[in-house]
Amino acid sequence: YFELAKHLIDTYAVDYKAATGIGRNAFHYAALNGSIESMRYLLEKGFDKDAKTRCDETALFMACDGGQVEAVRFL
Repeated sequence: YFELAKHLIDTYAVDYKAATGIGRNAFHYAALNGSIESMRYLLEKGFDKDAKTRCDETALFMACDGGQVEAVRFL
């Protein structure tokens, strides 16, 4: 999915920093799914790895919650 997401962000005027109603953004979901490649790319695009949702969840919390050991190490 990384290549598709990267293509959409790089090609179209999508609001890739948009968040859900509870404040989760693309970086939170990349961490939850363990996509280190996506996290690296999103950090290059200016995402804050320590940003919190409205429930005080960070990307690190999301990676832990998703059982993504490599993503936890990366973060």
